Amino acid sequence: MDEEKLKGQIEILRKADFIIQEENDNQIFYKIKDKRIIKILELLYSYCSQLDKEKLKNIEDLDVIDTLL
Repeated sequence: MDEEKLKGQIEILRKADFIIQEENDNQIFYKIKDKRIIKILELLYSYCSQLDKEKLKNIEDLDVIDTLL
């Protein structure tokens, strides 16, 4: 994933209030805001990892999930 696309996805996640941005020693960190979101993502990731390649093609546009994980 290119850097510009990643920045765009991070901004979407920030605006949706999924992640928060913190700064420490001039470095920017992003944290998932709610532990319930992490559990949902773990379940979704587990489900997706069991799909065959044909079914995975249908969800390729869900790169934002990969960004969170």
